[in-house]
Amino acid sequence: MQQISEDDMVQRWASGELVGALLYTTSGERLSVLYPGRPGGGAGPDFLDAVIRLGDEQTLCGDVEVHVRGGAWRTHGHDDDPRYRNVILHVVLTRDLQPTIRLDRAIVPVLALADVVKPPTLPLRPAEGEHWPCQQETTRLKGPELQALLDQSGQARFLEKAAAFEPELLPAPDQADRVDQTDEIDQPGWNMENRTLFVGLAEGLAYKREREAFRGLGEQLAAIATRITSPAGVYEALLPRLEHATRLDRQRLAALIVLAVRWRERGPWPELWALLSRPDPDDAREALLRALTISSEVYQVPARHRADLDKSLSAGRAAILIWNVVLPFAYTWARAHGDATLAERALSLALEFPGLPPNQITRAMQAQLFLPKHPKLALAQQGLQHVYQHWCKEKLCAACPCAKAGNS
Repeated sequence: MQQISEDDMVQRWASGELVGALLYTTSGERLSVLYPGRPGGGAGPDFLDAVIRLGDEQTLCGDVEVHVRGGAWRTHGHDDDPRYRNVILHVVLTRDLQPTIRLDRAIVPVLALADVVKPPTLPLRPAEGEHWPCQQETTRLKGPELQALLDQSGQARFLEKAAAFEPELLPAPDQADRVDQTDEIDQPGWNMENRTLFVGLAEGLAYKREREAFRGLGEQLAAIATRITSPAGVYEALLPRLEHATRLDRQRLAALIVLAVRWRERGPWPELWALLSRPDPDDAREALLRALTISSEVYQVPARHRADLDKSLSAGRAAILIWNVVLPFAYTWARAHGDATLAERALSLALEFPGLPPNQITRAMQAQLFLPKHPKLALAQQGLQHVYQHWCKEKLCAACPCAKAGNS
C-alpha cells in the first residue's frame, strides 16, 4: 500500500476537488467545502480563510489544518497555540479517538479523507474561469468598470480605517468647544492622541496572528515611553509577550521600541503632523517614509538581539503603515479639529499613494479577477483588500459588486 504523506493530503485539499462534494465530519455532521482557503505559508495553519458549511445553515470562515494522524494536533502543541485559534476544520487521513480542541477550548470538526469517496465519483472541479460569478464571461466586470470599482473600494477602505479612530479623536456630540490644534501639537508628553496613534502603528506592524499581542505591546510602550532609560531592558521584558514569536515578530518588536525611543519626548504625532503639513505633497510623503523607516539603529539593544533590528522596518512596510494608519489618523484628527486643509491633504495622499508591496491577498485577488498585472497605485490595491474582506473571504458572491447580474 502506498504511503500517504501530509504533503499529499495538503495537495489534495488545495486542488479544490472536494469543493461541492458530499462530505461528513467524523461526528456524522454533513459538511460542504465552499472554498479550501489560501496557503498559510510559514508557521501557523496550512490554509487560511477557508469557507465551509456545516449542516444546512452554519457557514464558517477560518483556517484549516492538515495532519496524517489526528493526534498530531496535540503532539504539535496546536491546542495551546494562539496561531491556531481560528481553525474551523481539521483534515486528517483516518479517524481516531483524539478530539481537536483549540486554545479557547472549542471543539473543531474533523474530516477524515480516508472516508471520502475517491475520484472520479467526486464532482469535477469547474474549469478555470467558470466557477465564480466574477470570473464568468457574462457577469464579470472588466477594464475601466473594474478599475473604477477597485478605486471606490479603496477609498471606502480608507474611510473605514479613519472611522476606527473616531471614538478617541472626535468630540462627543454635546462637546461644544474644540481643542485648539496649536495647543495640542505643542503639548509635551504622550497625551491620548499620541497613545492612540502609537497603538495603531503597533497593531499595523503585526501580521494577522499577532495583532492583539502587538496592540498590547503598543499600549505598554505608550504608557512608559517617556521613562524609557534602557531600551534593552524593555526589549527583554516585552519579548515574552510574543508567544511562539518568529524572527520577523521579534524584529518588529525591536522596531516598535526604536520608534518609542525616537518619539519619547513628545510622542509620534507632533513630528508626523509637521511632516504632513509640508507644502509639497510629494515632499510630505517622502518625509513620512523616512520618519518611519528603520535600518540600522540599535539603541543599546543587546548584541544577541541586534540582528532583529537589521532592516526591521523597511521602506515598504513604512509605506503600508502610512496608508493604513498615519493618513487615516490624520484625516480623523483633522476633522476633529476643523482643519480642512490637513483632512484634504491626508485623503489626497491616500488616493494618489504609489503602490504598496503585494501580499497574499492582493496577489490572490489579482488572479481571481483576471487582472493582467498588480494595480499600480495603493488605492486599487486596497480596493482588492476591501473586496476580499467584505465579500470574497466568506464567498458572499450574491452581494459582491465584482459581478453583474447574470443574463436570464
